[in-house]
Amino acid sequence: MIELLHIPKNVPSVLIALPDKLKAELISNLKISIPFQVVNIFTEGTGVMDYLRKFKPQYLLLDIKLENCDYLDLIKKFKKENISTKIIFYLSTPNIDSLKIFSYPFAVGFIHRGCGINDLKKCLTAVFEGRKYFSSELNDFINQPENKDNPKDIYNIELLTSREKAVLKLLMIGKSEKEIAESLFISNTTVRTHKNHIREKFGIKGKQKLSVVSIQLNA
Repeated sequence: MIELLHIPKNVPSVLIALPDKLKAELISNLKISIPFQVVNIFTEGTGVMDYLRKFKPQYLLLDIKLENCDYLDLIKKFKKENISTKIIFYLSTPNIDSLKIFSYPFAVGFIHRGCGINDLKKCLTAVFEGRKYFSSELNDFINQPENKDNPKDIYNIELLTSREKAVLKLLMIGKSEKEIAESLFISNTTVRTHKNHIREKFGIKGKQKLSVVSIQLNA
Protein backbone atom coordinates (compact mmCIF):
# COMPACT_ATOMS: atom_id res chain seq x y z
CA MET A 1 0.00 0.00 0.00
CA ILE A 2 1.23 3.49 -0.87
CA GLU A 3 0.61 6.38 1.53
CA LEU A 4 -1.54 9.02 -0.18
CA LEU A 5 0.30 11.74 1.72
CA HIS A 6 3.37 10.98 -0.39
CA ILE A 7 1.56 11.38 -3.73
CA PRO A 8 1.74 14.83 -5.38
CA LYS A 9 -1.66 16.54 -5.61
CA ASN A 10 -1.53 16.66 -9.41
CA VAL A 11 -1.05 12.87 -9.66
CA PRO A 12 -4.36 10.93 -9.72
CA SER A 13 -4.59 8.28 -7.00
CA VAL A 14 -6.37 5.04 -7.94
CA LEU A 15 -7.66 2.18 -5.81
CA ILE A 16 -8.12 -1.00 -7.85
CA ALA A 17 -10.75 -3.57 -6.83
CA LEU A 18 -10.58 -6.42 -9.36
CA PRO A 19 -10.67 -10.20 -8.76
CA ASP A 20 -7.80 -10.74 -11.22
CA LYS A 21 -4.63 -9.59 -9.44
CA LEU A 22 -2.48 -9.98 -12.56
CA LYS A 23 -4.78 -7.67 -14.52
CA ALA A 24 -4.81 -5.21 -11.63
CA GLU A 25 -1.01 -5.17 -11.57
CA LEU A 26 -0.94 -4.75 -15.35
CA ILE A 27 -3.20 -1.70 -15.05
CA SER A 28 -1.07 -0.26 -12.26
CA ASN A 29 1.95 -0.35 -14.59
CA LEU A 30 0.28 1.27 -17.60
CA LYS A 31 2.04 4.30 -19.03
CA ILE A 32 -0.22 7.10 -20.23
CA SER A 33 0.14 10.84 -20.86
CA ILE A 34 -1.09 11.62 -17.33
CA PRO A 35 1.00 9.81 -14.69
CA PHE A 36 -1.11 8.15 -12.00
CA GLN A 37 -0.47 6.14 -8.86
CA VAL A 38 -2.24 2.95 -7.79
CA VAL A 39 -2.47 3.17 -4.00
CA ASN A 40 -3.76 -0.34 -3.28
CA ILE A 41 -5.24 -3.45 -4.89
CA PHE A 42 -8.19 -5.44 -3.53
CA THR A 43 -9.06 -8.81 -5.09
CA GLU A 44 -12.29 -9.10 -3.08
CA GLY A 45 -14.61 -6.57 -1.50
CA THR A 46 -13.86 -6.87 2.20
CA GLY A 47 -12.38 -3.60 3.41
CA VAL A 48 -12.93 -1.58 0.23
CA MET A 49 -15.42 0.86 1.78
CA ASP A 50 -13.32 1.27 4.92
CA TYR A 51 -10.29 2.08 2.76
CA LEU A 52 -12.26 4.63 0.74
CA ARG A 53 -13.54 6.34 3.88
CA LYS A 54 -10.11 6.47 5.50
CA PHE A 55 -7.79 7.35 2.62
CA LYS A 56 -10.15 9.00 0.08
CA PRO A 57 -8.35 8.09 -3.18
CA GLN A 58 -9.48 10.13 -6.17
CA TYR A 59 -10.57 7.11 -8.23
CA LEU A 60 -11.84 3.57 -7.69
CA LEU A 61 -11.60 0.99 -10.48
CA LEU A 62 -14.30 -1.50 -9.49
CA ASP A 63 -15.42 -4.81 -10.98
CA ILE A 64 -19.17 -4.99 -10.32
CA LYS A 65 -18.86 -8.76 -9.79
CA LEU A 66 -16.15 -8.45 -7.14
CA GLU A 67 -16.62 -11.10 -4.44
CA ASN A 68 -17.98 -9.80 -1.12
CA CYS A 69 -18.92 -6.49 -2.69
CA ASP A 70 -22.51 -5.62 -3.62
CA TYR A 71 -21.93 -2.77 -6.06
CA LEU A 72 -25.51 -1.49 -5.71
CA ASP A 73 -25.07 -1.31 -1.93
CA LEU A 74 -21.73 0.45 -2.44
CA ILE A 75 -23.44 3.01 -4.68
CA LYS A 76 -26.06 3.66 -1.99
CA LYS A 77 -23.26 4.33 0.51
CA PHE A 78 -21.53 6.66 -1.95
CA LYS A 79 -24.74 8.66 -2.32
CA LYS A 80 -25.59 8.67 1.39
CA GLU A 81 -22.09 9.58 2.60
CA ASN A 82 -21.20 11.95 -0.26
CA ILE A 83 -17.93 10.11 -0.89
CA SER A 84 -15.74 12.16 -3.21
CA THR A 85 -14.03 9.24 -4.97
CA LYS A 86 -14.95 8.82 -8.64
CA ILE A 87 -15.69 5.29 -9.88
CA ILE A 88 -14.55 3.55 -13.05
CA PHE A 89 -16.76 0.48 -13.44
CA TYR A 90 -15.51 -2.78 -14.91
CA LEU A 91 -18.46 -4.75 -16.32
CA SER A 92 -19.79 -6.95 -19.09
CA THR A 93 -22.93 -6.28 -21.16
CA PRO A 94 -25.19 -4.02 -19.06
CA ASN A 95 -28.47 -5.27 -17.64
CA ILE A 96 -31.31 -3.21 -16.21
CA ASP A 97 -29.57 -2.95 -12.81
CA SER A 98 -26.09 -2.05 -14.02
CA LEU A 99 -27.61 0.40 -16.52
CA LYS A 100 -28.66 2.61 -13.61
CA ILE A 101 -25.06 3.40 -12.71
CA PHE A 102 -24.31 5.20 -15.98
CA SER A 103 -25.90 8.50 -14.96
CA TYR A 104 -24.55 8.83 -11.41
CA PRO A 105 -22.25 11.87 -11.14
CA PHE A 106 -19.50 9.88 -9.39
CA ALA A 107 -19.55 7.22 -12.16
CA VAL A 108 -16.98 8.50 -14.66
CA GLY A 109 -15.76 5.47 -16.60
CA PHE A 110 -17.20 2.22 -17.93
CA ILE A 111 -14.85 -0.51 -19.12
CA HIS A 112 -15.94 -3.77 -20.73
CA ARG A 113 -14.27 -6.89 -19.31
CA GLY A 114 -13.15 -7.90 -22.77
CA CYS A 115 -11.46 -4.59 -23.58
CA GLY A 116 -7.82 -4.32 -24.59
CA ILE A 117 -4.92 -2.30 -23.22
CA ASN A 118 -5.57 0.63 -25.56
CA ASP A 119 -9.15 0.93 -24.32
CA LEU A 120 -7.91 0.96 -20.72
CA LYS A 121 -5.41 3.69 -21.55
CA LYS A 122 -8.09 5.76 -23.29
CA CYS A 123 -10.42 5.36 -20.33
CA LEU A 124 -7.88 6.41 -17.71
CA THR A 125 -6.72 9.35 -19.80
CA ALA A 126 -10.29 10.53 -20.36
CA VAL A 127 -11.40 10.36 -16.73
CA PHE A 128 -8.20 12.00 -15.49
CA GLU A 129 -8.95 14.84 -17.93
CA GLY A 130 -12.46 15.15 -16.48
CA ARG A 131 -14.36 13.39 -19.26
CA LYS A 132 -16.80 10.48 -18.97
CA TYR A 133 -15.70 7.37 -20.85
CA PHE A 134 -17.46 4.31 -22.27
CA SER A 135 -15.41 1.51 -23.80
CA SER A 136 -16.40 0.76 -27.40
CA GLU A 137 -18.53 -2.30 -26.55
CA LEU A 138 -20.58 -0.37 -23.99
CA ASN A 139 -20.77 2.71 -26.18
CA ASP A 140 -22.39 0.55 -28.88
CA PHE A 141 -25.01 -0.50 -26.32
CA ILE A 142 -25.80 3.07 -25.28
CA ASN A 143 -25.89 4.42 -28.83
CA GLN A 144 -28.27 1.89 -30.30
CA PRO A 145 -28.83 2.05 -34.09
CA GLU A 146 -32.18 3.77 -33.86
CA ASN A 147 -30.69 6.53 -31.72
CA LYS A 148 -27.57 7.48 -33.69
CA ASP A 149 -28.92 10.94 -34.38
CA ASN A 150 -28.76 13.65 -31.74
CA PRO A 151 -31.10 12.38 -28.96
CA LYS A 152 -32.04 15.98 -28.17
CA ASP A 153 -33.49 16.17 -31.70
CA ILE A 154 -35.25 12.80 -31.44
CA TYR A 155 -36.79 13.39 -28.02
CA ASN A 156 -38.52 16.78 -27.92
CA ILE A 157 -38.35 17.87 -24.29
CA GLU A 158 -40.76 20.71 -25.03
CA LEU A 159 -43.53 18.10 -25.28
CA LEU A 160 -43.22 17.57 -21.54
CA THR A 161 -45.00 19.46 -18.79
CA SER A 162 -42.90 21.36 -16.26
CA ARG A 163 -43.35 18.55 -13.73
CA GLU A 164 -42.37 15.87 -16.27
CA LYS A 165 -39.26 17.91 -17.12
CA ALA A 166 -38.40 18.04 -13.42
CA VAL A 167 -38.76 14.26 -13.14
CA LEU A 168 -36.64 13.68 -16.27
CA LYS A 169 -33.93 16.05 -15.00
CA LEU A 170 -33.65 14.05 -11.78
CA LEU A 171 -33.61 10.77 -13.72
CA MET A 172 -30.71 12.15 -15.77
CA ILE A 173 -28.56 12.50 -12.65
CA GLY A 174 -29.36 9.02 -11.40
CA LYS A 175 -32.08 9.70 -8.83
CA SER A 176 -34.34 6.81 -7.80
CA GLU A 177 -38.15 7.03 -7.79
CA LYS A 178 -38.11 7.49 -4.02
CA GLU A 179 -35.52 10.28 -4.21
CA ILE A 180 -37.47 12.02 -6.98
CA ALA A 181 -40.66 11.80 -4.93
CA GLU A 182 -38.90 13.31 -1.91
CA SER A 183 -37.28 16.07 -3.97
CA LEU A 184 -40.54 17.10 -5.65
CA PHE A 185 -42.80 16.42 -2.64
CA ILE A 186 -44.95 13.94 -4.54
CA SER A 187 -45.75 10.25 -4.12
CA ASN A 188 -43.86 7.36 -5.71
CA THR A 189 -47.03 6.56 -7.66
CA THR A 190 -47.10 10.07 -9.10
CA VAL A 191 -43.45 9.73 -10.13
CA ARG A 192 -44.26 6.50 -11.98
CA THR A 193 -47.20 8.24 -13.67
CA HIS A 194 -44.93 11.06 -14.88
CA LYS A 195 -42.39 8.51 -16.15
CA ASN A 196 -45.12 6.71 -18.09
CA HIS A 197 -46.21 10.01 -19.65
CA ILE A 198 -42.60 10.75 -20.65
CA ARG A 199 -42.35 7.33 -22.32
CA GLU A 200 -45.60 7.92 -24.20
CA LYS A 201 -44.55 11.38 -25.42
CA PHE A 202 -41.10 10.16 -26.46
CA GLY A 203 -42.50 6.98 -28.03
CA ILE A 204 -40.31 4.65 -25.97
CA LYS A 205 -41.04 1.41 -24.17
CA GLY A 206 -39.69 -0.22 -21.03
CA LYS A 207 -37.73 0.91 -17.98
CA GLN A 208 -34.38 0.15 -19.58
CA LYS A 209 -35.16 2.26 -22.64
CA LEU A 210 -36.06 5.30 -20.52
CA SER A 211 -32.77 4.89 -18.66
CA VAL A 212 -30.87 4.88 -21.96
CA VAL A 213 -32.70 8.03 -23.11
CA SER A 214 -31.86 9.86 -19.87
CA ILE A 215 -28.18 8.93 -20.33
CA GLN A 216 -28.17 10.19 -23.93
CA LEU A 217 -29.86 13.46 -23.00
CA ASN A 218 -27.33 13.96 -20.21
CA ALA A 219 -24.32 13.33 -22.49
